[in-house]
Amino acid sequence: MMLHDNIREKKVEEGLRFILNHLDWLWPRMISTYATRGAQRLVNSFEEAMAWFKAANFLDCRISAYPKYTDFYINRTGIAPSLLLVDIDREHFDTTEQFELCAAKTIKNFKELLDAQPTQLFTGNGYHFIQPQFAIILEKVERFKKFGHPSRDFMRFEEQLLTDNKADQSHSNNVSFGNCMLRVPNTLNSSQVRFNEEGEIIDISPEAEVRVIQHWDGNRPSIKPVLPQYYIWLQDVVTKDIDIQIEEVQNVRKYRKYNNRNRNTIGWIEKLLDTPLDDYRKFCIWRVFAPYLINVKRMSRSDAFNTIKSWLDKCSSVSRLNFNPTQKIDEEFNRVGSYYPVSRIKLEQENNSLYVRLEGEGIIQ
Repeated sequence: MMLHDNIREKKVEEGLRFILNHLDWLWPRMISTYATRGAQRLVNSFEEAMAWFKAANFLDCRISAYPKYTDFYINRTGIAPSLLLVDIDREHFDTTEQFELCAAKTIKNFKELLDAQPTQLFTGNGYHFIQPQFAIILEKVERFKKFGHPSRDFMRFEEQLLTDNKADQSHSNNVSFGNCMLRVPNTLNSSQVRFNEEGEIIDISPEAEVRVIQHWDGNRPSIKPVLPQYYIWLQDVVTKDIDIQIEEVQNVRKYRKYNNRNRNTIGWIEKLLDTPLDDYRKFCIWRVFAPYLINVKRMSRSDAFNTIKSWLDKCSSVSRLNFNPTQKIDEEFNRVGSYYPVSRIKLEQENNSLYVRLEGEGIIQ
């Protein structure tokens, strides 16, 4: 089934123009597609971006929220959090009603906290809210200098604030100026597309198309009204991090000790590998399985891939995956570095609903 017909191409052109209106049409930028397996590529124009999107059959087309700044510019000037992306993932809610209620509350919070009306996109897996805003470079504000990366961390704080801590944790805990990628309206989410064994498209779900639910009203609210809350949040994070760092130092020693004992295992993670979930699958790949299998068990990449893929197959039998498993696993392997899996204490703080569930099922004791 060919997708790059004239009608689809015209719709994607409209969608890209719509997104670029939020971004002041500044170039160069990064894009990614299904064909690049999520890897980013530099483009210098509208036409170049469209060429990449067309080559990917308009699957999983994203464009960066922030231009591609030089290292010299970043080090000398800094970057202000002038565009916010909020991600609400449908798989993190037990019912469609809960998911829609969260979306409605998020819209209300935008109005009450920022006096803003963001763009709302349906992405195939959930909703994205896109809000240009008037922001300052917080590294240049005296009271924020001591916090390391206050401009980047403000995006993470703001996303959870506006969703009452219901935004996708794997997004808000990791978002930065370099990886904040916006889906382009009228493109297709590959998780809602069915392929044959040769990788050819054989069916497209009605939910595959990224579409605009609500348009940005053109106003750029100031972030100043929420800066006092942000300052309190930062101080609280610093205090909690002291306890977490102590535990993680202990864990590093423990994992190193395990590695010298014939590749020992971590009990609760092994139990989780035997337990299919209908939710939290992406988080588990990112924060638990990839670092555990690569950096604790020291598996080869192919063995670790097969282990996670086997777990996802069991999960899919419980509730269909709404993402491309191969692409997601590869993404997490590419960025796992030397990180260890999330500790139980940090899991309770980062993703309390998952922690409570695992504790209730006897996986965490």
